Amino acid sequence: MAAPEESEDVGSFRDLLTYIQGALASDDVDAVDLEDRLQAAQPQFLTLLQHRPPNAESRKAVQSKTPQLPNGGDRIQLDDEPDVREVLLMSDELKLDEMDCLLCMLAGHEERGEVSAEVAAGVFYQERRALLAALQLLLSAAAAAGPEAAGGAAPVVHRFVGTLLAERRGGRSALLSRLLDLVQENLSASVPPEAKLTHVVDERGAAARRQDVAARERTLLLEVLALAVALA
Repeated sequence: MAAPEESEDVGSFRDLLTYIQGALASDDVDAVDLEDRLQAAQPQFLTLLQHRPPNAESRKAVQSKTPQLPNGGDRIQLDDEPDVREVLLMSDELKLDEMDCLLCMLAGHEERGEVSAEVAAGVFYQERRALLAALQLLLSAAAAAGPEAAGGAAPVVHRFVGTLLAERRGGRSALLSRLLDLVQENLSASVPPEAKLTHVVDERGAAARRQDVAARERTLLLEVLALAVALA
C-alpha cells in the first residue's frame, strides 16, 4: 500500500476527544477556538455514528487500484493483495462505504504498520468510541457547571450542550432520538456465525471480539443517554 502524502484526517474524532479533554482541564482555554471546534462538530453529534453504506462507485474506485482520496486528496496505488481484498472484506462485513474503509485502512497502516481488515475495523470502532466519549465529557461538564457557569470552558460547553439538546427533528429531540436508536441497534445487532471478520485490533494492539467491542460501546451509549435525559 502506497501511503498518500496527506490523507484525510480519519483520526478526527480521536483528535476531537483529546482537544476537549485538554480544554476542560485548562484554566486558560481559548473560548473562541473551543466554540469554533464544537460548532464544527455539531453535525457529527446530531447524526451520531451514522455511516455511509456500501457504494458501487466507491467499490469500483477501490477495485481500480488507483483511487483518489475524498475531498480532492491524493491518488494512491493499491495492490490486489492484501490492499483491495482487505478493504472489501471490511466493507462487506461491516456494511460500510468502501472509500471510508480505505481511509480506516490507511490510518491503521500508519499506526500499526499492517494492512488488514482487523486493524482497519479497530480504527473504525475507536473513532466511534471517541465521538461518544467526547459527547459524554461535554454532557458531564454541562451537568457539573449548571446554567450559571462562568469562566474557562464551562459557559461555552453549557451553551453548546443546550443547543444540541434543543435541536428538534419530527418534534422530538434529535440527540435523544438518535441515542435511543443507537441503543436499539446495538441491542439487536449480532455477529453472524458465518462472519469472516470476527475480531478487530483494539487500541492496545490486542485482538478483541466484535461482540465484546459492541458491548463496551453499549455501556458508553447508555451512560451518554442517561446524561442527555438528565439535562433535557
